[in-house]
Amino acid sequence: MILLIPVALTLVFLLLYIQFRRVVTTLIIYSGVVLCVAGGFILIWLYGQPWFLGFEVFGTLFDLIGTSVQFAALGLVLIAALFIKRPWCNYLCPIRPVVDLIRLVRQTVKERWQKATLKTRSA
Repeated sequence: MILLIPVALTLVFLLLYIQFRRVVTTLIIYSGVVLCVAGGFILIWLYGQPWFLGFEVFGTLFDLIGTSVQFAALGLVLIAALFIKRPWCNYLCPIRPVVDLIRLVRQTVKERWQKATLKTRSA
């Protein structure tokens, strides 16, 4: 059981190496695994903090528990819902900008990667 994680990480590295046949390329891609693990530990730490995601929408609505800012936001969204279809999803939800940012970064990295591979193939 102790060897499971090192064996799995070694297999991932070997599969990447078999795919790309270059150690440098494999290490560049494999460095993403390190970043993911670090991000996972940071999120685990953040979830343990009482101030991180310490709000509950339904708690504010049904249990009447929350801060004045949460009640103001709830009131604004409910009043806006009388006139606008899905005001939270269309105007206030942070998911759409984050997805757009990820799409932009992905496209930029893909274009730069393709330019770099074209330069190395022509040289």
